[in-house]
Amino acid sequence: MFVWLAKVSTSKAGKHGHAKCHFVAIDIFTSKKLEDIVPHVNRTNYQLIDISEDGFVSLLTDNGSTKDDLKLPTDETLLTQLNAVFEEGKDSVVSVMSAMGEEPMCALKDSLIHGKLKYTLSILLLVLVVEKLLLTVPKLYYYYMRDLRLLDPKGLSV
Repeated sequence: MFVWLAKVSTSKAGKHGHAKCHFVAIDIFTSKKLEDIVPHVNRTNYQLIDISEDGFVSLLTDNGSTKDDLKLPTDETLLTQLNAVFEEGKDSVVSVMSAMGEEPMCALKDSLIHGKLKYTLSILLLVLVVEKLLLTVPKLYYYYMRDLRLLDPKGLSV
């Protein structure tokens, strides 16, 4: 069947349903109008936490909760990559596509977000250490000067 795609529209998720795509096509031989409504496909990235021995993975969602209901992928290449990254202890992100009630893992990539978070935390730690030093140095200077008897006990210069 050869069709000409006349119209594609998407609807947002309703109260009880998911987002859907509405396709309107016209058969080029019979000029018959064909319509079909299919579920919308979503791609979501999760951080890999754990791979259990029973074949399930534990993933971290954006809101901080865990998703533990996904099985390991059947694709040998992706499965090998996933096991290798997990064994090395690298932080990685798993892409999951969801449509029609199915959620297969489709890709694996390095966690750039996690790397940026580590960098930000390192900078924050450095700032806190420097701030602590700046607060501590005047106290050390005061005690040093007092011990040299250049300051009286009230902190005033003699």
